[in-house]
Amino acid sequence: MNLYYTAEEDGTPTITYPYTKSAVEETMSEFDDTVRKIMQKAFHHCANDPKVCDSCDFRFYCRAKK
Repeated sequence: MNLYYTAEEDGTPTITYPYTKSAVEETMSEFDDTVRKIMQKAFHHCANDPKVCDSCDFRFYCRAKK
C-alpha cells in the first residue's frame, strides 16, 4: 500500500508499507485514536517547520499561531 503526501515538494511523496490484515487493523486503530483526540480538541502544536504549518489543515485552530 502507498500513502501519498500532497504537500511534499522535495524527495519522494509516498510511503510504501506492506498490505497485511494486522497492518490495516493497526492503522485503523491509530486513525480512530487520532479522530477521538481531534473530537476532544486534544491536539497541539507538533511541527517546527513553518512550511509544514502553512499547509496544515489545523493551521487556523492551532494554539501555536495565536
